[in-house]
Amino acid sequence: MLTMMDLFPVLVAFGFKLATALAALIILWLTLRFFDRETGGCFTLWKEQANPHDMAIYYAGRFVGACLLFGLILS
Repeated sequence: MLTMMDLFPVLVAFGFKLATALAALIILWLTLRFFDRETGGCFTLWKEQANPHDMAIYYAGRFVGACLLFGLILS
């Protein structure tokens, strides 16, 4: 029979991985925001003038990158 003490190391390891993944996602979000701001007016104009299909591809690429990062951290 499993007790809480048997599961404690597993839960702690999972908690550390989850905290690491959360930190990586926050850093990824901050980095993407930094790059968006550094590109300046050109990127802002592009976002305002782009058609929905192009914007969907752009945001999907960002989301896929975040998912890959999260998956690599947890594996």
